[in-house]
Amino acid sequence: MGFYDDMQRSLQEAIEIEKGNIQLTEKKGMPAPTFVLTEKEREFIKKDKTK
Repeated sequence: MGFYDDMQRSLQEAIEIEKGNIQLTEKKGMPAPTFVLTEKEREFIKKDKTK
């Protein structure tokens, strides 16, 4: 993937997060609020990238 493909994918993921379609969980014990993808979402995105 090139730079613009990566940028487009990142923006699409950000929109889905904002809409609430991608679930994030807060990672505890971090110095600042930190959110990560759930394992289910990580697997979905990994499968989507192989298309």
